[in-house]
Amino acid sequence: MAIRAPAFAGLFYPGEPRVCRAEIEAMAVGLPVPVSARGGIVPHAGWRYSGRIALRTWQAITAAKPETVIILGAVHREESVVALLDTSQGWSTPLGVLPMDQDILSALRMSDLFMVRPESHAQEHAIEVQLPLLQHLLPEVMFVPVGVPLGAQVVAIGEWCAGVVRQSGRQIALVASTDLTHYGPNYRFQPAGQGPAGSQWAYEVNDRRFLFAVERLAADRVVIEAETHHNACGAGAVAALVAAANVLGWGRFELLEHATSARVTGRASENVVGYAAGVFRGD
Repeated sequence: MAIRAPAFAGLFYPGEPRVCRAEIEAMAVGLPVPVSARGGIVPHAGWRYSGRIALRTWQAITAAKPETVIILGAVHREESVVALLDTSQGWSTPLGVLPMDQDILSALRMSDLFMVRPESHAQEHAIEVQLPLLQHLLPEVMFVPVGVPLGAQVVAIGEWCAGVVRQSGRQIALVASTDLTHYGPNYRFQPAGQGPAGSQWAYEVNDRRFLFAVERLAADRVVIEAETHHNACGAGAVAALVAAANVLGWGRFELLEHATSARVTGRASENVVGYAAGVFRGD
């Protein structure tokens, strides 16, 4: 079986192994002691914007020492009514090859809610940018990439994932990759006007609406929020995660950090993107 080559190394994150590890270690400096979590949400912009925030969730996930992580990713580049799988042997990053868990992949494929479509992952960054973070923290882990579009079947997709996790009897984590509101003229979305007031609205109001739906464990509401208020690009992945959390009895979501690209860089901008890290503590 083939190995998927990295498409965004050197762009969204460093392409050289030594630099990649050094940047992860620098981002980890000063982070709080991680909780242990079975599931979580991570942002997926370039590391300079959201890497440190994503690392907070990954530290919590790796504290639980999962054997495998199912990563539910945003689908930016194509339309689909089902979840999209890859059948590579593994994905290569600057830190080596992260192997796919073929047993979990086979279990997911037993449902017609999932379709094998490697080409959908070839130029998609939402999952790829997570992998060196996971590899650095948990070198022996396996993973399964699942692209989850926003649609009517996302709850069923999440519930099937939960069933696979439960039936496996193994330590398997679930992580959803999403960014939040894309606000400003570059994104053709500025209902609260241009400038600082609009950016603040995106952060304080629009992002928070979405995060509140997650905190309520309301998978259907997560979908409605994204469709109505355009406050997440990976809402399908998040809704599937919330649905899985409900099946698995992960009764509480803990928001670890919420920021925007402007807050991270310290530079005001008319165009901002929201980022959040959060975890489900599990049972």
